[in-house]
Amino acid sequence: MLHPTSLRRGQLIILFFIFASWVIMLSGLGRVQDMCNDGGFNPTEEAFRTLDPEIQNARSYVRDGHLIPLSWLPGRPWATVPGNDGTGSGRDDKCGMLFSLDWWTVMFQFFLILFSLISVINESVHSMKHTLIAFYVVAIFQSTVFTSIFTKYTYAFSGGDHSSDAVGQGSAVAVTGGVAVTIFNYVFIWLFGSDEEGFATPDEANPEVKIDK
Repeated sequence: MLHPTSLRRGQLIILFFIFASWVIMLSGLGRVQDMCNDGGFNPTEEAFRTLDPEIQNARSYVRDGHLIPLSWLPGRPWATVPGNDGTGSGRDDKCGMLFSLDWWTVMFQFFLILFSLISVINESVHSMKHTLIAFYVVAIFQSTVFTSIFTKYTYAFSGGDHSSDAVGQGSAVAVTGGVAVTIFNYVFIWLFGSDEEGFATPDEANPEVKIDK
């Protein structure tokens, strides 16, 4: 049985906010990934060597300290990550490995948005609400880790001043999206996990019983 119309409207509004926050999250991650693909993390390339030394140090922190302690990559210098010297397609491969968990987090959240939308409006899919809520638990953990990682990056750039570097700016945008996604995920669980019968009218709770008026 679906939730009453008024509650479903609230769920759809929250899903809209989750999607809007997801777009912000995606934009920030995409910006940082683009800078990596353009050679901005590679100490052997011009795009990195021409940067201010403090920015170089901050980008090196992002590059070599990513995903600690959740990946086999953390703490490994750029040169030791599988691939060639980090230019051309090899650079793209290294950047792909570096941000692979972040992209999984973003794409899993997008899947949840679609799954949630169908669950709100379709009774057959709605019957799997407990599975969806379990997925949200995973998504909240992932978005929390995502936000924590990029928050550290924002402070690596001049103690939180993100205006001087594109990677710092992208990290700040990613944090904004990650925080919002996490909060709205909690709100959606609260609304979607409520008992349908507790909100139902007598006709909805007992559709086969006619109420004399």
